[in-house]
Amino acid sequence: MRLEVAIKSSMKLTLLIMSLLGFVLRSSSTAEANPKTVVIYGDSITAGAELTGTDRPHLWVLQVETKSRGKLHTVNEGKGGRPTDSLREFDEMLKRQPKVDLLVIALGGNDARDISGKCVPNALKNLKAMITQARNTYGTKLPILLVGPTNIRKDALGPSKPIANEREANLLALNAAYPELAKTEFCEFVSLYGVLPGAGLTRDGVHPDGAGHDEIVEVMLPAIARAAGVTIADESPAKLPAKTKFHLYLLIGQSNMAGRGELDNDAASPHPRVLKFTKENRWAPAVEPLHFDKPIAGAGLGSSFASAIAEANPDATIGLIPCAVGGTPLSRWVKGGDLYQQAMQRAKLALKDGELKGILWHQGEGDCGDEKLARTYAERLAGMVHSLRTELGAGDVPFVAGKLGGFLAERERKDGKPSFWLIVNKQIDSLPKLAAHCAVVESTGLKDKGDFLHFDTPSLRVFGRRYAEAMRKLQSK
Repeated sequence: MRLEVAIKSSMKLTLLIMSLLGFVLRSSSTAEANPKTVVIYGDSITAGAELTGTDRPHLWVLQVETKSRGKLHTVNEGKGGRPTDSLREFDEMLKRQPKVDLLVIALGGNDARDISGKCVPNALKNLKAMITQARNTYGTKLPILLVGPTNIRKDALGPSKPIANEREANLLALNAAYPELAKTEFCEFVSLYGVLPGAGLTRDGVHPDGAGHDEIVEVMLPAIARAAGVTIADESPAKLPAKTKFHLYLLIGQSNMAGRGELDNDAASPHPRVLKFTKENRWAPAVEPLHFDKPIAGAGLGSSFASAIAEANPDATIGLIPCAVGGTPLSRWVKGGDLYQQAMQRAKLALKDGELKGILWHQGEGDCGDEKLARTYAERLAGMVHSLRTELGAGDVPFVAGKLGGFLAERERKDGKPSFWLIVNKQIDSLPKLAAHCAVVESTGLKDKGDFLHFDTPSLRVFGRRYAEAMRKLQSK
């Protein structure tokens, strides 16, 4: 009888524990599946004015969501020409949005045109009305982030816009006044004034180009994450194996090595024996993006390459040293170039922990526009290979280069500019004749992501496995 009671009690306890565990797991899963909704009410900079074609993905609003790793969902309510005196539009926006976890108000740039002396008081009055209306709609505890307007480039405004000095003064005054409003209204504040370098503004001196939006996201992502109450942490440090069991691979070149593919389900689940050398020069799980050259870095070929190499070497841990930088010519990668030096510094730091087993290279798009550069590509690349091996003391460490995508032909037709990508591909093909222990990987059958420049994610996965096959053949010799 006592045994029966004990068994029943034990079963009840077990069921209770399982029920609690199930609740915790469901709660965790739900949190990941339901990102915070961030509504951004702004002007033309929020809307992405002046961003066209391949620059469009640089839009800071899009980047915030992408780089949040599923923690944030951004809703773009930007509109060109919008001042703070847009309360009716603001009210209509509130009615459109059923759920708001954080409201971002990024206005003031257009108010700065008002040189009557009322720019700042009018903007503050309008913003206060917006804050009140938003909290009447979504509750008094609604988090709100006020964003101070960006700087301009006065010299670009030209003689047709003689109020450049007054406009700049107003922008400074608005940025000085917003923090006090944020404090009294229990909002967060972040300023974008001074974030944009002159080179990051388009010809109109007001709107940022792709590089300018890259600068904005570096400020806005942490500010939005903080205001929304989410943590977007770096990957945890990794435990390292013995040096002889840590096989390192240097990844160099331009954007197709850095990766511009859309992050898929595999991106956040790296192979358990694959690590990456981070921007901070430490080892972490190889969660994509591996590279950090630009905020639009995405899926690349390095991940599938490393997974294939790890499977072929079950006793080893694979370490990737990402050094590629988008939009760069070969001249910056040869000895004496800034990117050569940067890659050497990172490689030498990483080599304190492991042994270099190979170098991966994909570049050439940056040398396609000049026939002379295209026809001398192989000779210059072979010189770089020799310099890398010599400086790293790596002997004839395997070097694998990939060919450029055939879709560049369509880009040539679209742009109407001559491209010598076929010559560059022939030059790449000749590399093994100029430098020992080198291999070339074909890009046949691989597709672009729609821009006729960058490989899409499925193609990058295939490309990486092709690199791994070529690398293993070199290593077996």
